[in-house]
This record gives sequence, structure tokens and C-alpha cells, in this order.
Amino acid sequence: MWQKLKNIYERDSQHQKFALMQEFFEYKKKSNKGIATYISELKNLAFKLKSLREKMNDTMIISKILTALPENYRFFTIAWESTPAAERTLTNLTARLLAEEARNRGDQEEAVAFKVKERKCYKCNMKGHSACM
Repeated sequence: MWQKLKNIYERDSQHQKFALMQEFFEYKKKSNKGIATYISELKNLAFKLKSLREKMNDTMIISKILTALPENYRFFTIAWESTPAAERTLTNLTARLLAEEARNRGDQEEAVAFKVKERKCYKCNMKGHSACM
């Protein structure tokens, strides 16, 4: 009986491990979620895999974070690769990505702040002038 329970548990554990690994490797950052949420969800998946005795180290997590970033983080990834190896930690990556996200958000807000609204004529409703003669 004990052996039967053990076999069932191990089979379920292997299935769960496979499903979690698939989720981890297919995971992409969604545009509506922030960097902190994105990293937290990946760390959570890695923690679950570690609890199932799957080898997951920080280098694997860092690689996954960098490869699943959106296109507008391309230059960040290039800069990260030139960082000295001793500074390439998960904590440092998280801090730098949060700073980059804040910079990107500031750039987007600045672009919206300088957008000029084109006026329409209140008489003829055409653009380019404010009143017909």
C-alpha cells in the first residue's frame, strides 16, 4: 500500500513539475503589469519548482527575466550584458529594471504633456484656424 501511495505521489509530483517548468519557460511580461509584478511571478514559479526539488538558481531566473522582457527593454538588456559579472545579481537586476520602468513611464508622460491639440473653427468646423472671416 505504501509503495502504491508513493508511486501516485511521485507521478503527480512529476506532472506538476512538468507543468510548472512549461509555465516558467513560456512566461512573458504582460504589458498591463509592472516589472515588480512580472519578477515576483517568475520568482514564485521558481520557488514552486525548487520546492519540487528542481534545480533553479538565480542565473536561470535572471536569464528568463531578460529574455521575456518586451522590445522596449532591448537596450537595457544590452547594458546589462556589459555589467561586471560580480554585479549581475537578481537583486541588482530587479532594482535596475524598476528604475528603467520609472524612466520609461516618465518619458511616456512627457510625450503626452507636450502633445498639441489642433484647433477647429467654431463656425465651419475645419481644422487649422479658429474663426472664419
